[in-house]
Amino acid sequence: MAMFLKRDDDDGYLISKTAIVLLVMLGAGFVIAAAYGMHRVMGFGGHDKPQAKSMSIEQQQYMAGVRTRNVNMLREQLQHNH
Repeated sequence: MAMFLKRDDDDGYLISKTAIVLLVMLGAGFVIAAAYGMHRVMGFGGHDKPQAKSMSIEQQQYMAGVRTRNVNMLREQLQHNH
């Protein structure tokens, strides 16, 4: 029959076991985030990046009108403030 010895709570570590587990989890999360970032930037996998569809004439005209309205609103606000 083997004799079992009770362990101390700290097991000789300078920080608690809970802190060690949290640090390992944070490190794993950092590694996953870094790997995702590398995958996103480098584009591994050979997939073609989707190309943006060209805008129709109507959409281009609408966006030009929106930009003109925004610039006019900014101009009015600047004139009102000064």
